[in-house]
Amino acid sequence: LTDSVISRRTSGRFMTEVWCRVEAERPQRFLAGADSGSIGLGLQSAIGLALAAPERRVCHFSGDGGFMMGGLTEFNTAVRLNLAMVVVICNDAAYGAEHIQLRDLGLDATTTEFDWPSFAATAQALGGNGVEVLSASDWPSVEEALAQLEGPLLIELKLHPDEMPRMRV
Repeated sequence: LTDSVISRRTSGRFMTEVWCRVEAERPQRFLAGADSGSIGLGLQSAIGLALAAPERRVCHFSGDGGFMMGGLTEFNTAVRLNLAMVVVICNDAAYGAEHIQLRDLGLDATTTEFDWPSFAATAQALGGNGVEVLSASDWPSVEEALAQLEGPLLIELKLHPDEMPRMRV
């Protein structure tokens, strides 16, 4: 993501995925707006970044729950504006932070789980690009989509709600 601006706004379990796996070229290029603890507001900010700095590629990370609260509608905005940006959805089919907390307390965590539609297919239906990633073997399709980027690209990372990455120390 050289010369990119990375936006990550809401504060769910998916943040651990981002913090463990994503590095920005410079600290100023990694924007984390989770200080208010809001959910579903991140893509709007990323669209603003893309409009403010069209010479840079904006890559926005969101959880699936937050994306369903506001990002789905705003992805359509990115399509209409033809923004060459990347939206990565960490889809664990749950409100992940709550899922982990309930599970760890021995409570029924299935109340936090959802049967979302395919976000990659929905992105395509809206006129954007979408790629679903189930495993590392799917990564060549992501690289191909990035190389041909025109308009917004949604990358849907399929995750398991009970598996958490280890934090690097």
